[in-house]
Amino acid sequence: MLINILKNNKVTIRLGLIVSVAGIILLFSCQDVIKVDLNNTSPQTVIEGSINNLSDTVIIALSKTTDYFNPQSITPITDAQVSISDTAGNTYQPTLTTHGFYYFYQLKGIPQNTYTLKVQANGATYSASSKMPDMVSIDSLKIIKSDDGDRENVLACYIKDPAGVKNYYRLRVFMNGTLLTSKDSIEPISVLSDKYFDGRFTPLRMPSRRFGIDYFLPGDTLKVQLMSIDLITYNYLRELRSITSTGRLTSTSTPDNPDNNISNGALGYFAAWSISEKTLIVK
Repeated sequence: MLINILKNNKVTIRLGLIVSVAGIILLFSCQDVIKVDLNNTSPQTVIEGSINNLSDTVIIALSKTTDYFNPQSITPITDAQVSISDTAGNTYQPTLTTHGFYYFYQLKGIPQNTYTLKVQANGATYSASSKMPDMVSIDSLKIIKSDDGDRENVLACYIKDPAGVKNYYRLRVFMNGTLLTSKDSIEPISVLSDKYFDGRFTPLRMPSRRFGIDYFLPGDTLKVQLMSIDLITYNYLRELRSITSTGRLTSTSTPDNPDNNISNGALGYFAAWSISEKTLIVK
């Protein structure tokens, strides 16, 4: 989920996680923030990828960016050596490589396993590790009224949070097969911890207006993905949400980039998360 360069001195974030065949996410660890000179920066390696328990395809996207105000400055890295290893000592190589995308087939994530990505590109070596949390299942979905008593326009995702375990979640919503985004076509980042509902049966609320929709209408098919994420992914996404909501990436000053788990100064993310899904047809 990285930095997508626009003209007119505006910078925005390319959100989304590469879960199966899509691109993504996602991690701020309360360490020093990376600063980037937008006017004339040296080449930056960008690594984006994730692994989950539902899809058996993992996609790692590699690119290189130089001048942040030149859209043509982002170029794919096509000649890297990329591998993924797991807790059991298995090492996987990409089956297909095209235009900077490295595809690993028959690689489905297993909760509690740690996955390590290694990339050799541009004369440097980068690595990142992420432990996949246990999956927390969605109990049910329901459309409820907003707190102000308006028409029913809140999607509630009910879960039973495991007691005594620090859990971190991300929510994604699809309507009629399409990922919901805000009016500016940016996916809202919905992340939360169980700090205030540890061990409780609780609804996780997503107002329709968060996606630029007045109401969820009868006949709409809503699918929710509840993603159990690790702490570093949670912190990364929170910082990314803060950056986009405060406009720090649309000013002419040098923005802060969310810290991540990738070594050697690369931008981007590598995450392992477990996913629970449930579908509701609005009545």
